[in-house]
Amino acid sequence: GSLPLLQYALKELYQHRDGLYLTTAAYDAIGGVRQALARHAEEIYLRMGSAQQAIMRRVLLRLIEVSETGEATRRKVDRADLVFRDVPDQAVQELLDLLTAAETRLLIASRQIGSSADDASVPTVMIEIGHEALVREWDRFRGWVAEDVEQLRQGTELMQAAQDWRQGGNDVAYLLVGNRLLRAQAWLQEADSTPLQREFIQASLEENARREQRRQLQVERELALQRKAANRLRSMVGVLVIAGTLVGCASSPPGGGVQVVDRNQRDRVTSGQYIVRRGDTLWSIAFRFGWDWRDLARVNGIQPPHVIYPGQRIRFSGGATRTAAATPQPVPKPSSSPALSTPVVVANPV
Repeated sequence: GSLPLLQYALKELYQHRDGLYLTTAAYDAIGGVRQALARHAEEIYLRMGSAQQAIMRRVLLRLIEVSETGEATRRKVDRADLVFRDVPDQAVQELLDLLTAAETRLLIASRQIGSSADDASVPTVMIEIGHEALVREWDRFRGWVAEDVEQLRQGTELMQAAQDWRQGGNDVAYLLVGNRLLRAQAWLQEADSTPLQREFIQASLEENARREQRRQLQVERELALQRKAANRLRSMVGVLVIAGTLVGCASSPPGGGVQVVDRNQRDRVTSGQYIVRRGDTLWSIAFRFGWDWRDLARVNGIQPPHVIYPGQRIRFSGGATRTAAATPQPVPKPSSSPALSTPVVVANPV
């Protein structure tokens, strides 16, 4: 890379010679070797039209990388990567031909033979800046870098990540996630990106969408399992409540089991016993099971005023006359009876 730089300096020095002599004063006048290259680049740039100047700026910025500290250095770039979405490729090629010409030599084009057997027949054209002095000494170029230093720095980072992704066989482990992906997406809207950078960011977005979809499905599955578990718990509680109710209704007094008897089926009870509950009266028990209350009192030895107590046993045997459809006689001082439409607990016959 030093030969082009020396060529520019010698050419400028020759044009400023003193007769047959190359003098120190002439060397100082051209600004030395490095300034000679910068002056040469500025002259070429000023001879271009505005459209070609814009293309030259974008091409040169594509040919550098910017470090974390903001320092720009040249890099080799595949000619296939020097494409721009709004610039015809023919216009880019015309500029490259101009800047790599022998009389210009701002850029250097080289051919790189592929390492594999498949790539050996198709050499890759690599483009790079002729010398590092062009980046560091040309004031206009340094101004371009300063204007877009943050985008150029992020573009360098994305290019390195994209190349690692490509070399890793497009493994999803290399793709961007989280804040890095958000920054890359915002950068893509403003920056002059390469095809590889765009492909890399797009692949990251698609994988992120698939990952989010899988996460959403997992959340939905977990919610469905929670709802199913809650429904199962409610069902179990309902079963336990019903079972508890049935067990309470089926609790039998000493001496026999129980059955539920409606008042319209009282003629089915011919013998057995009943345990008095709170609120029962002799009259209500007799009416409930189709007995005359006087016969029931006589069988059970209940004397006036015919008071019965909770827990007392009432027997349904002893020759009393049943009155299934008759309206019972009133009992002296009866207490309030429970609703007759409610099923009651009756002991099985003894």
